Amino acid sequence: MLALIEIGAVLVWAITAGELFSYAAMSERREALVAASDRYAAVRRQVGFTGRNHEVIHPYAGYVHDPDMHEGADEHAWPHGGGVFDTVDEDFVVVVVGGSVAGQITGHLGDALVEAGLPRPVIVGTAEGGYKQPQQVAIVTYLLSVGARFDLLINLDGFNEAVLPVTDNMRYDVSPHYPRSWNQRFPAVHDIRTARRVGALVHWRTQRADVARWMQSSSLRHSVTANVVWSSWDRHADAEIERARAGLRSQRGQRTYQSHGPRPPATEAETMAEAARVWSRSSILLDQLARANGIAYVHVLQPNQYLPDSKPFSDEEREAFIRPESTYGAVAADGYAALFDAAPRILEAGVDYHDLTRLFAEDGRTLYEDDCCHFNETGRRLLAARVAELAAARLAPTLAPAEGEPAAQPPAAQP
Repeated sequence: MLALIEIGAVLVWAITAGELFSYAAMSERREALVAASDRYAAVRRQVGFTGRNHEVIHPYAGYVHDPDMHEGADEHAWPHGGGVFDTVDEDFVVVVVGGSVAGQITGHLGDALVEAGLPRPVIVGTAEGGYKQPQQVAIVTYLLSVGARFDLLINLDGFNEAVLPVTDNMRYDVSPHYPRSWNQRFPAVHDIRTARRVGALVHWRTQRADVARWMQSSSLRHSVTANVVWSSWDRHADAEIERARAGLRSQRGQRTYQSHGPRPPATEAETMAEAARVWSRSSILLDQLARANGIAYVHVLQPNQYLPDSKPFSDEEREAFIRPESTYGAVAADGYAALFDAAPRILEAGVDYHDLTRLFAEDGRTLYEDDCCHFNETGRRLLAARVAELAAARLAPTLAPAEGEPAAQPPAAQP
């Protein structure tokens, strides 16, 4: 009977799929699903967050991690934010702001700053995936308002300001000044349809990967019947995912002020230029806040693989991590060009600003780990080391003690 069922499954597959059944093809399909799920989870862990289902709305930062759902987040909800209110006057406290790349290097900055000659710091990382100006200004203002004390402020940004105002906001009629994808975040608070569709999307994505992983390790993978049943279920899961996506796409056209904000500029070029103006003004504001509170400020523009001649790419990078036709890759170069145009205003204001977009211009090793903007372990350490060197140079005049005298704490930044 089992043999007849298996033979029948082979016939059903041949009729419905229009091809002969192949164990290898089934296995390859499941391996691809599992690998894609694992890569997605691994990259998001490395950059400091595990998914928007762990993000909650914050009145000043836009969104943060839910500390009840994210193991790495402290009570203030930033993955690396611990200790900002637990320091003493003798501590050398460093606050890092920016997006996911800033989050990537936060864990390496402590050792890098010491190697650069600075005191062992208390690192407070408020960087988060997708953060862009003016979120950094709002976060620093919030921290200072509620009593945080720190000596050095490092702002590593650029990529998010270059692309997200267009790709995640303007294209969905959302103000470029608002946090990324605000139209998808805010309606979930009060719109049951959005909540249901987001929940369905997360559920079916997770189930699809989990079932493929289980099937790949089960002895049932040797059964034609079980493979045919799994394939049918997997197609159903894929259809449910697309149905949830389609529903969310349809809702994006329903504009309200609280979900979209002021209307964005009419064109992508105008949006990029406006985002660059906000970026430069925000850096100047951070510098002014720092000076007023006795804090040294360093602003660093991050490298990215989509900038022409920014790096000699390895074969792995060229094959897997460079996709000019991708959503971000298609706009990154133009977005950065707008930042380059706005950068002179930052320098004219006396800000300690550094363009590191050519940091890897002579390094042919594999330093990226995805086709967006993120670095592998080697890239993160190199970037952290260079940022630390710039911070040390910024603080050197104030921290160098006279002979026989203790090192001074860093005073307000000077141009």
